[in-house]
Amino acid sequence: MLCSDLKYIKITLHELCVLLVIAGAFGLRVFLAREYWPLPNSDEATIGVMAIHIQHGERPIFFYGQNYMGSLEAYIAAMLFYPFGITIFALRLGLIIIYILFLASMYLLTRTLYSKNVALFTVLILSIGSNAILSRQLSAIGGYTETLLFSAQAFLFAAWLALSPPGGPLKRRLWRLVGFGAWGLVVGLGVWSDLLIVPFAMCSFCVLLLFCWRELARGAIIPLVICLVIGALPLISYNVGPKDPGQDSWSVLESQQGQLPQSFDDLKFRVKQTVTFSLPVITGSPFCHRAEYTGLLLLGFETNSPDTRRCLTIDRGWSVSYLSLFFISICTTAFALSKRIYAVRSRIGIRGEKSSITRNTIQLTLLASAALTLVLFIRSQAMFQFPSVYSRYMIGLWVATPALLWPLWMGARATRSMLSLSRQVLSLVRVSICQGLLFLIMVIFLFGTLKTVKEVPAARIAERQEQGLINTLLKVHITHIYSDYWVCDRIEFQSLERITCGSLSHELSPSSFNRYEPYYSTVSHDSNSSYMFPAGLGFEPQIEKRLKQQGRRYRTFAVDGYIVYQPM
Repeated sequence: MLCSDLKYIKITLHELCVLLVIAGAFGLRVFLAREYWPLPNSDEATIGVMAIHIQHGERPIFFYGQNYMGSLEAYIAAMLFYPFGITIFALRLGLIIIYILFLASMYLLTRTLYSKNVALFTVLILSIGSNAILSRQLSAIGGYTETLLFSAQAFLFAAWLALSPPGGPLKRRLWRLVGFGAWGLVVGLGVWSDLLIVPFAMCSFCVLLLFCWRELARGAIIPLVICLVIGALPLISYNVGPKDPGQDSWSVLESQQGQLPQSFDDLKFRVKQTVTFSLPVITGSPFCHRAEYTGLLLLGFETNSPDTRRCLTIDRGWSVSYLSLFFISICTTAFALSKRIYAVRSRIGIRGEKSSITRNTIQLTLLASAALTLVLFIRSQAMFQFPSVYSRYMIGLWVATPALLWPLWMGARATRSMLSLSRQVLSLVRVSICQGLLFLIMVIFLFGTLKTVKEVPAARIAERQEQGLINTLLKVHITHIYSDYWVCDRIEFQSLERITCGSLSHELSPSSFNRYEPYYSTVSHDSNSSYMFPAGLGFEPQIEKRLKQQGRRYRTFAVDGYIVYQPM
């Protein structure tokens, strides 16, 4: 009977291609994660430590030390640690699953708003990318992959509700109520995970207000609000409880946003930094940037390319091209919308035009979400420190990928209408240019992926060195150490908490990055705690001075690029 049922399941060539692309994306990320790429950093290790603590009964609401970024990744990792063990691979497997769900959501959203072929090409582009893009998808540092998934799903549910007819049979009305609830749930989870979803939540809600306001007024707002509260319940429960002044999520987040541009020169500098460093990284330029993290936060990351002047030119050209395509997409979508609105006003009752108006409006709101994300980034303080590293705050731009590809896709379609010879030539040139650009985009992203794969052997060497470092410390009975933040949490997670670390600033005072205070308390109460810092960071004079002032005897040895001071 099963065989007779299976013969009715038909998979078209297009659907098979979609499945193969998504399967390839899954396989690529599993391969990289198993090969220890990208190198883990302490932010990611903090999520791993949280997952261990969850297994032991703790229930953290937020990323340790940041009262506005949810802990969903840690709870997923805690579940995956049971079958796969407490490893970096298991920690990242949850991210891979989330990203694959994002690809599926983007396919459905793009197919709904544009066409199935554009949806396939969008998923193909999003399945590959530069090392900065792939590392962002595979580093469990809290909230970013979830922002992609929940943003795409918020627009997907809003588009389905706006484009499908209201009313009708009871079954259809019930399903629509489920759709409103689903929108509220994914937005609530997204807001708890990371407030970067806010532009997409606001704009997708505008879609519901524009096209579903009657249903909302008649009661659909109830399941929407209930599910929104359920999704954001951890965030709400924390903020309604007693806490120290300035420790609520909004105050903590606001304190990190900084001030608005104070002058035209200030605004000009922010835009320049964004265009030169941030935008190329987050939108996939593979030419001049290595992976953002290499175990430590490299202070010279912004100038790690071999030819700075050439890279500045390439990156600025990349940003100008991206922003130009963004502007063209807005103009073409707005023009198409205005044409259809005029057609409806001239010929009342044309159902196809009204459906197209809805699609064009949703396309514009999707672009508006990306534009708002870019504006919020420019008004933040991110580009004053590490504009390339903090470009991750613009990760929502990926959700607008189909909107940017659409003008090129339409331009690549050959027209067969009766045209004059000169117009036929211009049409042929336009088609050739657009097809060439689409092909070039795919080649560039594939080039970035191949460059990433070439980094795998170095990652494996780094993994062996890390395990060798941990084994050496345990062999000489060093279990409590002081170090830099970018060493501490990584060592704690990789050693499965057999080594406890207290983070120090460059002046050897307690760092503000002690994410989990009991760790520092344990180390500080042990008079025999060792010091271990990467060689070359300049900590040696202060450490030797402190130990001499304390009258302590100690021995010094080097291991895998670190200098260790062990009191005797």
